[in-house]
Amino acid sequence: MTIISTKYSILLVFHQIIAHHKKTYCWPTRLKIQALIIKKKNRLYSLSWIDDCLGWLKRNKYIVSYRNYGRNDDGTVYSKASNRQLTIKTLLAFRKSGFKAASWLWDTAQRISKPPDTCDRSKDNIPKEQDIVPPKKTGNPFRDPEFRKRKGLKPLPSWQVEES
Repeated sequence: MTIISTKYSILLVFHQIIAHHKKTYCWPTRLKIQALIIKKKNRLYSLSWIDDCLGWLKRNKYIVSYRNYGRNDDGTVYSKASNRQLTIKTLLAFRKSGFKAASWLWDTAQRISKPPDTCDRSKDNIPKEQDIVPPKKTGNPFRDPEFRKRKGLKPLPSWQVEES
């Protein structure tokens, strides 16, 4: 199965980032992928097309991706850019097309494992029930003096303070 130019460009972007940082994985955002393809190929691809290509590469086992999570100040969890690794199938496709991949990557692609900083829902990186700060019952958090102080905002004028 041959890889069309956009998907191959995405794989090359991943290889470039991985080889530059000497890691077995990378976590570029879709915007970063788009910017690097524009820089290298002088072609503009939409973010939805890049999403489709990433999905195809994942389904066809050219890349392995792991979800990555972060935590807001209030304890809620949000999604960050996924960690992605190149597989041996990708390196074989590189070799077939004449591109020489980083030699140390061949060894690591043989034994792909989760990157060390990947957040797993079972790990301590995701907040537990007791760690989550429940939202206040008031409708607007910007009216709460503690919230405003924590965020470094000026206090509300006296005529806007709600009487309890």
